[in-house]
Amino acid sequence: MIDDRSQRRAAWSAPTTWFSMLLASALLVCAEEPPSVPPPAAPASARASLLLEPQRIGIGQVGEVELVIVTAPNHTPRPWSPPSEVEGVWLLGSEALPAEKSAARWVHRTRFRLRPRQVGGFVWPGGSLPVEAPDGSTELVEWEELAVEVPSLIPEYPGRTTPFGARPVAPIAAAAPVWGPAAAGALFTLACVGLVALARRRRRAGAAAAPPAGPAQTAPWQRARAEFDTADAQTEERPFDAAHTTARALRRYMESRFGAAAAGRTTEELSRATPPFAVTSRWPAFVSILEGLDAFRFRPDSEPAARASAHARAAELLDEARRFVEASVPPDQRE
Repeated sequence: MIDDRSQRRAAWSAPTTWFSMLLASALLVCAEEPPSVPPPAAPASARASLLLEPQRIGIGQVGEVELVIVTAPNHTPRPWSPPSEVEGVWLLGSEALPAEKSAARWVHRTRFRLRPRQVGGFVWPGGSLPVEAPDGSTELVEWEELAVEVPSLIPEYPGRTTPFGARPVAPIAAAAPVWGPAAAGALFTLACVGLVALARRRRRAGAAAAPPAGPAQTAPWQRARAEFDTADAQTEERPFDAAHTTARALRRYMESRFGAAAAGRTTEELSRATPPFAVTSRWPAFVSILEGLDAFRFRPDSEPAARASAHARAAELLDEARRFVEASVPPDQRE
């Protein structure tokens, strides 16, 4: 009986032992550290490139251009000056971001903020920059230029990036009836025509009722000649009247021909007056003739001396007045 129990215990313990050993082996395998993944190798040499964010920039939008330089650990790019002006864009500012450091490489970023000012393409310039190693040696890193295309952004079509083609003509909205404005315009035109016709009719009626041309419409020199002829006829019988006629005719001629206010002024006032520009050089001769006529035409007829010299003096002054007038007559009107 005891042997049976021993045999049974031995038979049961054998598989248990094997299972325990297998479980312990599995635990040991799981407990081992996973094989370490080798870190990415540092770049053999520094590299640089330009990145644009976002890829599509429109007029009025703000974009960013980043200069990315990848170097080995402890390698630092030297300070440099960004471009002061780029054709086609406004530069809003720049900043150097902190370096992204890892065991295999360092990433250096410089960010530029820009805004396009015209539609089309522009080029962000390339360049180069020395990178300094811990031992003091330097390596020159270069980057290529970046081409940026600025499409036209129209609010109605925010997704379009290509130029617009020919647009169809917009339909014409139905216009309001034009009969009212047309009738008002026609009435206004008829009223204007009627006013013009009425003005012309009144002008013709006035011209028909106007009296025939009289002495007032005669040329100034023609009227002076006629009055001088009258004075000539008075010289023999009435020399003092001839002097009055000559003085009056000469004053009227100067007033109607040159605009001089001579009819209502005395000889003394005329000698101190400013003559018209057209007769400035002849004004002294005009005043001299009037002074000669005034010297005897205001003397009474009863004075023997005045009557003895009246005939000759009146004729002499009349001839001077005639010559004065004829000298100022237009050439084609002279006799």
